[in-house]
Amino acid sequence: MERGARSESQKDGSIVFEAEVAGTEEIKFWVMSWGSKALVLEPDSLRQEIRAESEALIGKYGGGLVPEEKPSVA
Repeated sequence: MERGARSESQKDGSIVFEAEVAGTEEIKFWVMSWGSKALVLEPDSLRQEIRAESEALIGKYGGGLVPEEKPSVA
């Protein structure tokens, strides 16, 4: 584990991870690699970055089937 970082197991089986980082870009992609299993508690600026990235993904993939998966019409 990095210097200055710590993790704490919770009763529900989750883990709270804390670390000081120079910027949020790298940590943003690490958090997103956990998908819906991750929840950023703070800072709010990172929460907003994750939200914006998620909304961009929904814009590309949300709202229905991907064109290659559309059912054929009989």
